[in-house]
Amino acid sequence: MAQSVEEAYLDEGLCTIEAEFFTEHLVVRGEVTSPEVRLSDHLNSSTSTFEVDPSRIHRTLGGSRADFKGSSAYINKSHLLFVLPIDETVAVRPAHDSWSQTITQRCWAALGRYALVGKVHMEATRNPRFFLRSLERRQFLPFTDVRLTFPDGTTRDYPAVIVNRFQMELLALESDAG
Repeated sequence: MAQSVEEAYLDEGLCTIEAEFFTEHLVVRGEVTSPEVRLSDHLNSSTSTFEVDPSRIHRTLGGSRADFKGSSAYINKSHLLFVLPIDETVAVRPAHDSWSQTITQRCWAALGRYALVGKVHMEATRNPRFFLRSLERRQFLPFTDVRLTFPDGTTRDYPAVIVNRFQMELLALESDAG
């Protein structure tokens, strides 16, 4: 019996992750194949680009769209504003689960013509007074419970958004004083 590509990837320890990748001028919807279970881990690898199998590319200025099913493309990480994960293949986690517990901090961030309100995460073992300093270890930061404001003023809620820290113009943390 023939094995699907997705089943073959899982057998090899690879995951397929579908997402929308936002740059200043493009929105690329496509799939990434990675040994990482989390898209943020894949994006935080040491490479400057990554391969994506695009299904659709939309120019944000001018609104033109193109269908790219069956092709491959490379995205330069430095140009990414943020990523909207759509579907991450659930792979079996190893018994030595290395995922750490996190604490969250409510925040507001500006990314070019976009803004978001959500929760940013840090390892629970870190001192919360050094929250911003702890974020400097990674280029791509996952935010959860996000309300994203688009350039046209519309807002949408997302369970997760992965933000390129180098593209943030401002990150404001909510005061604990309430």
